[in-house]
Amino acid sequence: MSDEWMPSLTLNLTREEFDMLPRHPAFKYELLEGRTYISPWPRYAHAQLRLRSFRVDPGDVGNAALRLVQPSDLAELALTFRNAFGHLQPFGSLSDEVALQAAVKSLQHTFDGNDGPLAEPASFVAMHGDKIVGAIFITILPGGEVCDWGSMHWHDRAPPDLWDIGAGQPHLTWIFVERFEQGDGVGTQLLQRAVRALKKRGYKTLWTTFMIGNDSSLRWHWRNGFDLLPNGLSKRNLRVRIRK
Repeated sequence: MSDEWMPSLTLNLTREEFDMLPRHPAFKYELLEGRTYISPWPRYAHAQLRLRSFRVDPGDVGNAALRLVQPSDLAELALTFRNAFGHLQPFGSLSDEVALQAAVKSLQHTFDGNDGPLAEPASFVAMHGDKIVGAIFITILPGGEVCDWGSMHWHDRAPPDLWDIGAGQPHLTWIFVERFEQGDGVGTQLLQRAVRALKKRGYKTLWTTFMIGNDSSLRWHWRNGFDLLPNGLSKRNLRVRIRK
């Protein structure tokens, strides 16, 4: 969903200047006939948390007040979303106004069920006083083999009672915390509450997806016990699937 906000640039650079450009893994850099083309090339990693083994040190958990997320939170959530991701790609290249539009559209996309049905009992906002400082959105995917495209997307309309019967695969679609609140354990607190709701419903694992190059997201997932899942497009996995 966020890919559409990634900018493309065309620059007039010498070979020496081109070689000096800072690089980001989510972009492709090409020098053709004296012109430099920087274009989106987003790649993603998938990870899994085994809910039974999820443990956190009490000192790593924040002290925000948590409640269930509501569609009426959208406007305030969008501001928090923009502030949380405003220094990261793909939103870091946008003006504040356009970044806010991107935040509204991205969150509305999730509220509308386009990332899979929203697991409302496992999706929370974090509050400091009357201000939203973070949120976690859990959606339900078809599940199966993570290497298969169909495991991450519903081909048809998803069944309406997935949560009620504990079916499908929970996916951490969004987790974000106000930038100046980050590092105080609010994200881990949100994850802990979501895990509690998922375990109570009988789910065993939680999947997540993050853009390669987002090092802060990678570190957060690793610190909270997520394990990287196989890349379905890697040469090794493609060879294995062909042999099967």
